[in-house]
Amino acid sequence: MGEIAKLFWADGAQAVRLPEGWRLESEAVQVRREGNAVILEPMLGTWDWLQARVQPLDDDVQAALDEEVPEQVRSASDLPG
Repeated sequence: MGEIAKLFWADGAQAVRLPEGWRLESEAVQVRREGNAVILEPMLGTWDWLQARVQPLDDDVQAALDEEVPEQVRSASDLPG
């Protein structure tokens, strides 16, 4: 059995205080339920979490995920309005 984490309320939302050894290196987590369990998975700024959930990926989807897309630079004249 693992350690015990405390539940508390902050700004109207329920929160979990994770013990030191369980803290995540992420600013956000993906939350899902499996039966009675609540699963927290770190959002790492990559699509790795999606790949882990929907394996195997089609070759076209994998190529799109692996593709490095340059940042678009737009001028003010490109903006609507």
